[in-house]
Amino acid sequence: MATIALPKPGTVAGQLARRLRGAVRGEVMFDRASRGRYATDASIYQVEPVGVLVPASHEDVRAAFEACRELRRLDATREIPVIMVTTRGGGDDMENGYEVGCNDYVTKPIHGPELLSKVRNLIGE
Repeated sequence: MATIALPKPGTVAGQLARRLRGAVRGEVMFDRASRGRYATDASIYQVEPVGVLVPASHEDVRAAFEACRELRRLDATREIPVIMVTTRGGGDDMENGYEVGCNDYVTKPIHGPELLSKVRNLIGE
């Protein structure tokens, strides 16, 4: 796993990054460069995520689902929008994502206008 600077302690992003970093074997990237690189998946629409997890196993996916559950349990983070991005569509992935509190679901390759529409809808624009 690459060593990348984590967000400031005490911030929601910092807490999430540390939680994931301690629970998964895959890459956990919350640095600006990585977030920017993954934002390019949305083409010219550049929706920059708070952080990126590239799971290395099914256990990593389960850990991400549990992190989402935790976000939904806490008053301070309950309203943070969560969009699950995956290479697989439908089935158990989608059902599990919604069950743990994901607001929406997008499959790769990402279609920029679709993602932008989903993000705008979630943040009330």
